[in-house]
Amino acid sequence: MPEPRPAQVDEAIRSAAAFLEDAAAELAPETAAEIHAGVPDLPAALAVTSQSTSGVRELISAIARAVLRGTPPDQLIVPEQTLEHARMYVRRGVELPVLLRTYRVGHGVMWRLWTAAVDDQATDAAQRILLRDRAGELLFGFMDAVTGRVVEEYHAERERWSRSAAAQRAATVRDLLDGQPIDPAAAGRTLGRELAGRHVGAVLWTTSGEDAAGAPARLERAASEVAAALGDDRPLLVPVGHRVLWMWATPADGGRGGAPASADAGPTTLRADRVSVAFGEPASGVDGFRHSHEEAIAARRVAVLGGRSPGATSHWQRSGLLGLLAVDVELARRFAHRELGELDADDDGAARLRATLATFLREGAHVARTAERLGVHPNTIGNRLRQCETALGRTIDHRRSELQAALLIRDGLVDRR
Repeated sequence: MPEPRPAQVDEAIRSAAAFLEDAAAELAPETAAEIHAGVPDLPAALAVTSQSTSGVRELISAIARAVLRGTPPDQLIVPEQTLEHARMYVRRGVELPVLLRTYRVGHGVMWRLWTAAVDDQATDAAQRILLRDRAGELLFGFMDAVTGRVVEEYHAERERWSRSAAAQRAATVRDLLDGQPIDPAAAGRTLGRELAGRHVGAVLWTTSGEDAAGAPARLERAASEVAAALGDDRPLLVPVGHRVLWMWATPADGGRGGAPASADAGPTTLRADRVSVAFGEPASGVDGFRHSHEEAIAARRVAVLGGRSPGATSHWQRSGLLGLLAVDVELARRFAHRELGELDADDDGAARLRATLATFLREGAHVARTAERLGVHPNTIGNRLRQCETALGRTIDHRRSELQAALLIRDGLVDRR
């Protein structure tokens, strides 16, 4: 067979690029996960998110489009999401070598995807070698251009950030949260608040499907409203990327009753601005500053795992038990499945029985109160409880604590498997 002409090679490369562009959305989640898994030095807070997955998708698409258009690597326009990712690493205190490591790992992942795509275009071994040579040349050039631009943006953001008061506040907050030795008085002056006092930590966030550009301003407005409801008109706000905001406020009543009703949209009422809020419990001093924040972070995790709607408000006081039970989500789900047996079924009948049983246990195993709470006849409750015992294969009194925990897990966590 005659050796392929350059035009044939270029056409095959373009076909492979067209495939990658079409498949970018499908390839991005796994690619992002592989990159993060390959860089163990990344902080836990920078785990795979919709924002990082979107950045990977846009970068794959940008390189594929450049190949299709014949754009030289040095003229590639690096997507804004990629540059924002570099800026976020600066704001999170991640060093440049760690950022560059993500791109080295990403280069390897991209090479595997790229070669798989070009191999599908090859008609024989000789053409495969030519295609891989050309693919490697292009990918190296594009990744070199990307990392060069990312490094420039990282240095520019670090220069901006190092000069800002926000950087000092963020660094102080990181030291406090990490438990570093710190002068409380000096830290308080930097943060503009008295660390010896009471603190309510909160996390505010928006969903990935909403306008990213307007998210920071919307989060700050929501934080101001939440803090005002607590009685604090000067909360400490620390942005974490575009869609998450950490907040600390000093409750007007000293936090004796937790977040007041005016700051709590309730378990079912949703905020009109679709900003979700998770509260920690009020606590005092430097340790309280850290503990309330950790509880807010955990309450947010429970809200996300539970599939709560955008704009929902969550409290560690209410969700703490589920949060502790779900430290390992898969183990928690398997535990619930074993305890509930047939009550774990995904149908309306099983859901009704679980709701009845959970209410019965919360009401102290009192049939009349359970019937009143659910608005049905006591005989109906009795019939449902007998059905529950049949489905469980045991009496309700046997392993009652385990049963209550299993019910909480089963209907408190969304199964996304």
